[in-house]
Amino acid sequence: MEDKEVDDFLKFVNIANDVCKEKGKSYEFICPECNGKAIAIRDEFNGHLYAKCEGCDMSVIQ
Repeated sequence: MEDKEVDDFLKFVNIANDVCKEKGKSYEFICPECNGKAIAIRDEFNGHLYAKCEGCDMSVIQ
């Protein structure tokens, strides 16, 4: 993986983490990679983060 790919992924994860304030509620944010619509949610049970961009398909499953 290239440094830019890692940096882009970390930006995505950090923004998703910052917008998810409450467990079980979904949040929309702008993807830093493609400026597309992304959605993030924090699991009610374990607090894990799930996020996916509809534009570039960048995603994270914690």
